[in-house]
Amino acid sequence: MLKFVIILVLIVCVLELSFYSRNKTMKDNNKHSAAPKEIRPLGIKNGPAMEFEARIKAIDQYVQEWMAENGEMEARPFDVADYLVGKGVYNHYDDQDKKGRCLRADLIRIKEKGRIDEVRGLQVEERANSISWIFKRTKP
Repeated sequence: MLKFVIILVLIVCVLELSFYSRNKTMKDNNKHSAAPKEIRPLGIKNGPAMEFEARIKAIDQYVQEWMAENGEMEARPFDVADYLVGKGVYNHYDDQDKKGRCLRADLIRIKEKGRIDEVRGLQVEERANSISWIFKRTKP
């Protein structure tokens, strides 16, 4: 009986070790950041980040460019996120649920610094518990 228990324990240990690296990878991929907003990364994971001042100018230019190319009169951060990633303003975003989060974080910083007028056509609608960001198309 003792031999059976020892063999069973060894089999369980071997199985556990064989799945350990795969389970650890899966757990690491499912972690969500609980860090406060001010210390969360802006979604820039690969390579050097574009400086904040350069991002303000790039956001202003590329959002208007996206609206002109697509014939849209207004856009939201979610709409232009792919375009900004393609232009190199942001390297990538984690998944569709977080799409546009980096842009919204920058827009909050712009608003806090009182520099909303530097982004053409940006309208801010504040509600009790959220902020709505709308880009309006302007004439060049």
